[in-house]
Amino acid sequence: MKTAHPSLQRYLGMLEDTASRPWTVDSTGLEAMRAAARAHLLQQGFPDRKQEVWRYTPVDRLLALNFVAAAPHDQAVAAPQALPELDSYRLVFVNGFFDAAASHLQALPAGVTVHGLAALARSQPQVLDGALRDFPAPTVNAFTAMHTLLSSDGIYIHVADGVHVDKPIEIIHHAVAGDQAVTSVPRIMVSLAAGARLTWIERFGHSGRSFYFQNVVAQIDLAAGASLDHYRLLEEGNEAFHLSSIQLRQQGNSSYRGLSMHLGGSWLRSDIQVDLDGEGARNQLAGFSFVDHGQLSDIHTQVRHNAPGCTSSENFRSLLLGAGRMVFDGLVRVAPDAQRSEAVMRNDNMLLSENAEVDSKPQLQIFADDVKCSHGATVGQLDADQVFYLRSRGIDIGMAKKLLCQGFIASVVDDCELQPVRAHALRAIDSALDRAMSSMAN
Repeated sequence: MKTAHPSLQRYLGMLEDTASRPWTVDSTGLEAMRAAARAHLLQQGFPDRKQEVWRYTPVDRLLALNFVAAAPHDQAVAAPQALPELDSYRLVFVNGFFDAAASHLQALPAGVTVHGLAALARSQPQVLDGALRDFPAPTVNAFTAMHTLLSSDGIYIHVADGVHVDKPIEIIHHAVAGDQAVTSVPRIMVSLAAGARLTWIERFGHSGRSFYFQNVVAQIDLAAGASLDHYRLLEEGNEAFHLSSIQLRQQGNSSYRGLSMHLGGSWLRSDIQVDLDGEGARNQLAGFSFVDHGQLSDIHTQVRHNAPGCTSSENFRSLLLGAGRMVFDGLVRVAPDAQRSEAVMRNDNMLLSENAEVDSKPQLQIFADDVKCSHGATVGQLDADQVFYLRSRGIDIGMAKKLLCQGFIASVVDDCELQPVRAHALRAIDSALDRAMSSMAN
C-alpha cells in the first residue's frame, strides 16, 4: 500500500458528509462500486509522474488545494444563456446536481428516457443497478475512484430502437463557487439502442469565482447501427480545474463523432477511452485547445480496435501562448482479430511563444496484419514567409497572424456540422485570438 497522500484522508473524510445525500440509497450495484473505489484509493493512492499516463500531467497543484464536496445549491441560479439559434432539449447541472427547474425537457419524443440519477436511485434503485452493470466501466484511476465515492447525482439518457431525436440534447455544467472551492462530481450515462440517432452537446461554464474542480465521468453505450454526434465546449474559469473521463463502447456499424474544445481553465484533462467491439464501427475524435499563459491542456485517448473492419480517426490541434503547456497522449491498439482496421491519428501544435511547451506522444500497437494505420505529430511556429506574404498584401502583422491561426484550426472547427455550436466556438476563438495578438504586440 502506498503512503497516504495528505489529500487522500481529506477526500475520504468527505464521505461522512454524503450519508444524507440523495444517492445514498439501498443500491447494491452502487455500494459494490463504492467499495471497490475505496479499496483502489487506499491501495494505489493518487498518481505521480512515475506512472506513464500521468508523466506529463502534474497533479501536485490540484492535490494541494482544499476543495470540498459540492452540495445541492440552495438558491435559484439563473440559467446560462442559450446559444443563439440553438433549439435543444436542455439539462442543467449546478455544481454537479441536476436542476430540473432550470432545465427544459418539455415534449421529449417517444422513446427518449431521461432520469436524474439521484431521483432514479430513490425511486427505482433496481433500474440504476442495471444501468451500472450494463454500461462500460470507466478506466480506474484515483480520480474516477474519487468520483465514484463522492458523486451524488447525474443523468441517465436512453434512446430506444430506431428513434432519431429531432433536436439536440444539451447538458450545461454550471459551476457556482462561493467562499469555499468546491468539487463537482456528476455522472453522465448515455445509451443508444439499435439504429438510434442523437446529437448531444455539453457546455462547461461558471458564475462567480472561477476556483473550482469539475470531475466528470461519462459512460456511453452505442448499440448496432446507432449514431451519436457529441460536442463538448469547455469554457471554464481562469482558475478552474477540469477532469473528464469518457468511456465509450460501440457495437457493429455504429458511429460516434466527438469534438472537444478546450477554451478556458487553469488545468484541464480529457481522458477518452473507446472500445470498437462490433464489425464496421466508426469512430471520429477531434479537438482544439487554446492554451494561454500558465494553463495546462491535456488530451489522453485510447482507441481499441477489437473487431474487424472498424475505422477510427483523430485530429487534435492546439495554439499556445506564453508559458502555456499542451499534452497529447494518444494510443490506437489493433487486436489480433481486428483485420481490415483503418486508423489515422494526427496531433498538430502551433507555438505563439518561445516559452510554450508541447509534449506529444502518438502511439500505435498493431497485432493484426491486414490494416491501414498511420500517426504523426508536429510542433511549430507561424511561418514567416506566410506572414510576409499577407503583410505584402497590406494586412497588418497582428491580423496576418490571426488569419494564419484561424486557418490552422479550421480543419477541426469546420467538422462541426451544428451551425450554432460552430458559430459559438468561432466567436470564442476569435475573442481569444484578439487577446493573444494584443498581448504579443505589447
